[in-house]
Amino acid sequence: MFKKFIGLAITVLLLFSLAACNEVTLAQYKTDAKAELDAHVATKVEIDYSGDNWTKILGFVTTGKTAIDDAADKAGVDSAVTTAKTAINGVPKEVGMSISFEEIVFGGYFVGGIEKNLFAVFRYQEECISFFEEYDIEWSNDIPIWEHYDNDFFQNKALIFSLSWETGSEIVRVLNDVRIIDNTLALQIICHQIGDTVNDNEMLMEIFIEVNKVDVANVEEIKIYRERCKCCVTK
Repeated sequence: MFKKFIGLAITVLLLFSLAACNEVTLAQYKTDAKAELDAHVATKVEIDYSGDNWTKILGFVTTGKTAIDDAADKAGVDSAVTTAKTAINGVPKEVGMSISFEEIVFGGYFVGGIEKNLFAVFRYQEECISFFEEYDIEWSNDIPIWEHYDNDFFQNKALIFSLSWETGSEIVRVLNDVRIIDNTLALQIICHQIGDTVNDNEMLMEIFIEVNKVDVANVEEIKIYRERCKCCVTK
């Protein structure tokens, strides 16, 4: 009888111990909730929103995490997450107009490098010549890029050039989309992480594309939007 009592006591103790182990603390619950909020925002694409609306989304994330920290119990945490997601999902998109483009080889090397990012729209051959003649560039086969594009080309086409410093040499960057948003040419870059870590090495990313001239007739500036590949979000 005594042995049965001891055995029952041990069983009850083990059950309580397992329950305690499976019970997630409030602190861990809050950490998981913040990760859930980050994952939700990662499904959004910055290029789909105006600058003001993207700022609103980031603000809702900050407010949501503050509410999570202030929650007194798990129900409060769940409510904070739901409220933040609802607010984020309610921000209207400003997709703009996607335009067709063709990537081409630039074929130039900036001797001595560059210190600042370069962006340009060339609607005429003269604009292309004037821009690149300001720099010391070694051209492939000693043929400047503008000699590949005569005035006949610029009758219906235009060239877009972007050269920007990027952090992380262990990231493959791919031009995924080109859009017109309020006279701004938006370049969407998808970043694919290689390996589990990203270094701080800086590298130049070059974009040189052909577009239809009519599509960029009113473009006044160029902006790059960088998005992590969805398969890399959890890394």
